[in-house]
Amino acid sequence: MVAPVRSLILCALLPLAACSPTPGELKADAAESLAANRFAQARMELLAALEEQPGDAQALQMLAAAQVMLGDGEGAAATLARLGNATSEPLALLRAEAELLRGRPSTALAAVQAFNSADAFRLRGLAHLAAGRPAEAWQQLEAGLAAPGPK
Repeated sequence: MVAPVRSLILCALLPLAACSPTPGELKADAAESLAANRFAQARMELLAALEEQPGDAQALQMLAAAQVMLGDGEGAAATLARLGNATSEPLALLRAEAELLRGRPSTALAAVQAFNSADAFRLRGLAHLAAGRPAEAWQQLEAGLAAPGPK
């Protein structure tokens, strides 16, 4: 009698298993959520995707971006640490944002020192401002106006 009951339960649950979104679908949904400024929703979708694929670099970078937008510098720093020592500019910018949220302007400065985009200058300006150096902040912000990238 137990075997038929198990079979019935498994048959009832099988359609539910087929409805679970794949990590790729969750990442696509998260990208839409990020674009629509639904950062908490994106975080949930990315955490679900990372349960299935914990080392997915794209999902980790997207999660760090969502965490920064939610003001979670500690969470973003922990997520970025999972990516190792990757030094691309997008990751450096996220590291600087996370460090500023954590109240570490000198670490934020170091993260973007090698880059000359408008965003890098903006973050250096914010780091100088957070460190109590308004003149240096102003110089960085002015230099950022002439730098490549969105203003």
